[in-house]
Amino acid sequence: MRRFSDRLLLVNPVIIRSLTVRKNLTYGVVRAQGPDVVGFGITEVRKAMERVPLFVGDEKARAIVYCRTKEEVRRVAEELSCSMYYADSGTEEEKAEVLSGWMRGNSRIIAATTAFTEGIDYRYVRVVFYIGAPESAIEFVQGVGRRGRDGRGCLCCVILPNGWTFRIRGRNGELLDEDAMTIEWFLNSPRCRVLSLSLFLNGKAQYCDEIEYACDRCTRKGLVGEDEARAEVGAYVSRCTDEHNVGIQIGEELDAGAQQLQAYKREQEERQHNFIWHLDVVRGGCLICLTMKKREGLRHNLDECRSKEKRSFFQAKKRATEGGRGWIAGFKACFYCGLPQRLCTKQGKGGC
Repeated sequence: MRRFSDRLLLVNPVIIRSLTVRKNLTYGVVRAQGPDVVGFGITEVRKAMERVPLFVGDEKARAIVYCRTKEEVRRVAEELSCSMYYADSGTEEEKAEVLSGWMRGNSRIIAATTAFTEGIDYRYVRVVFYIGAPESAIEFVQGVGRRGRDGRGCLCCVILPNGWTFRIRGRNGELLDEDAMTIEWFLNSPRCRVLSLSLFLNGKAQYCDEIEYACDRCTRKGLVGEDEARAEVGAYVSRCTDEHNVGIQIGEELDAGAQQLQAYKREQEERQHNFIWHLDVVRGGCLICLTMKKREGLRHNLDECRSKEKRSFFQAKKRATEGGRGWIAGFKACFYCGLPQRLCTKQGKGGC
């Protein structure tokens, strides 16, 4: 929102928005029993189709099963005899027909990657499963945002691998950004799961306040009160303090934690904004020469480069992406430019 205001040169804009976290959604997290998280997830989906009253008793009710890879999508679709949807599962017309058939009831379940999250508007989604931990809070909320749009309740369940552990750093040792840290908190929270999402998305502490739509933590341990919510916010922000060494002080008010998280978020947005600005400055130049601080790098592009380091560059790039074992992990970054998907919107399709 801040970046949007800056681009339009808005001065003191008034922003009117509703809260992102809706109260008619029930959250749950289950750890797979055994090494096959996809097989366990398929079993849990079958159970839900037979036991969730809102789904069983309503022919209009639909379910979505999100998977991390298209191979997993195909397996789920085959074993559940349902539709499937991912970025290259067909032409735009074919994918539109799959979506239309799902809404018409040809299949009440659809297996999909997160490519399915955008532009889908069906009011009667009653069950959403994530097989595997979501990558970020925004990805997760976009996925679960497909459900319960008619105002009635809905269930969302994340199936975690048996060996899943809470993390604060990525695979290369870098600290997770606030978006990724929030989903880790959500998955590992000892108390209300709604609290973590609401602080990140709204800057305001919300938590389950009625048992009918309580998350699994609140259902088992009882609804949280303001004191418990404040304690959990304090514990989380203290953990961020230790990792980022920013000297956060927890105030007496419940919103103190939200204010600090928002400050951290603004800092990350500013860093991203500056990074993109520098990319614009060197656009069209030679990455190899610019990395080596050669001024002539601005006068020619990578294709025109005659530097002896060019071959080493492409060999290193191949190692970074090869076979999913390199440091550029699958579905994390563009294999052409190496930037995260949130920065490279082209994803190698020209102009990235």
